[in-house]
Amino acid sequence: MSDMAIITPSYRPDFSLFQRLHESVVKYTEEDVMHHIIVPSTDAEMFRSIVSPRLVVWTHQDVLPPGLKSTDRIAAGMRRLPIVPSRINCAAINWHRPWIPVRGWLLQQILKLAIGSRVKERVLLFLDSDVVLVRPVFSRTFIDEQGAVRLYGKANAITPEMERHYQWSLAAHEILGLPWLDEGMYPDHVAGIVSWDREVLRRCLLRVEEVAGRRWEQVIAERRHFSEWMLYGTYVRHFGSDQEKGFQRESTLCHSYWSQTPMTSKEALEFSEGFTNEDVAVHVQSKSMTDQDTFRIVLERVGEEELG
Repeated sequence: MSDMAIITPSYRPDFSLFQRLHESVVKYTEEDVMHHIIVPSTDAEMFRSIVSPRLVVWTHQDVLPPGLKSTDRIAAGMRRLPIVPSRINCAAINWHRPWIPVRGWLLQQILKLAIGSRVKERVLLFLDSDVVLVRPVFSRTFIDEQGAVRLYGKANAITPEMERHYQWSLAAHEILGLPWLDEGMYPDHVAGIVSWDREVLRRCLLRVEEVAGRRWEQVIAERRHFSEWMLYGTYVRHFGSDQEKGFQRESTLCHSYWSQTPMTSKEALEFSEGFTNEDVAVHVQSKSMTDQDTFRIVLERVGEEELG
């Protein structure tokens, strides 16, 4: 059995992207690496139509902790009603505080934090549907000789001008009971490929509960600003062992395009030039609405011509 499981939250609109990702997972990871996808129950049948012995399909309710109830069927119905504003977003209900409902972006983060109690592998490797592996990926890349799991962290990358990231760092400190010193710059832990140690994640969530005196999912479900990547990274930096803190690297291993505007053919060529020897994947933000012909230019330029 592999030491690594690949995790991807997804949904119906990203089905074709996920198919492409899964194909790359099958091609570029070891044969015993399983790919776990977490989707709304309304989309489960669609994703289970992918015939693959290495794919495990979970629904939101399969993974959600007690006290949270997925409302994906209601949300799907609301999206079909033109009179319902798109800003109304109810992905789950927190029974301990039904109002305000849990929004979709926050539900995705809770699902990632919760999946550690559902899988057995040591390393949880998170890839979104809009990522594609283009080089071999081995579990040994994410576990060093001392047994520590790799943590992506770029020092002094977050400044007050990066308002969302700054709020995420502040939230992580508050949730973990750490003093906020407002030092001006903080490490960034957000990347296209993120690896977590399942045991460290368990300890991180226990710390959240110790500080708040209640279940971790209840704490996070009530947050306005939150990043699961920042929570885990901040925990490791402050509470991890010397060994765990020692395997921190600034390379994301994934060449990412984060803009929300479509990538042009010219930009695709320029973007490809930034692909490094350390990178094993490319990531073009799905919200950019970049067309597949343009993305195919990127794949061809970085040496992967069979996918996409």
